[in-house]
Amino acid sequence: MSLIDFTNVSDSLLPSPGLHTIVVDEAVVKDTKSGTGQYISLRWKVVGGPADGISFYAMYNFKNDNPKAAAIGQSELKRILKAAGANTEQLGSATDLEGLRVAAELTIVTDDYGEKVKIKKYLPASAGDDGGNIAF
Repeated sequence: MSLIDFTNVSDSLLPSPGLHTIVVDEAVVKDTKSGTGQYISLRWKVVGGPADGISFYAMYNFKNDNPKAAAIGQSELKRILKAAGANTEQLGSATDLEGLRVAAELTIVTDDYGEKVKIKKYLPASAGDDGGNIAF
């Protein structure tokens, strides 16, 4: 008798890539490894559909020695705010992002550290209100 039966367990991080409704579960400001910049680490949670409850992290630079890196991160954060229907003029604190709900096209990418969930684009939450997943 085995301790755990993995027969019906998927080894995929995301059972069905595509359009999912996601919500910011946690937002934390962290220092970059060099200590000269900062980023916001967001823990996203899928709500609804076959991937309901799956969490993943994404990092968004907003202060960096590389101006292009900071600009990309700030642009991503602004797209999140816009898709969520929130204020896109300024962000008071990282925790203001918690609870924001958007639809996002999710995919799986593999890098030196293994598989991870990647957000390809953000859309208003209503785009994902069909049950959580639309295949592309």
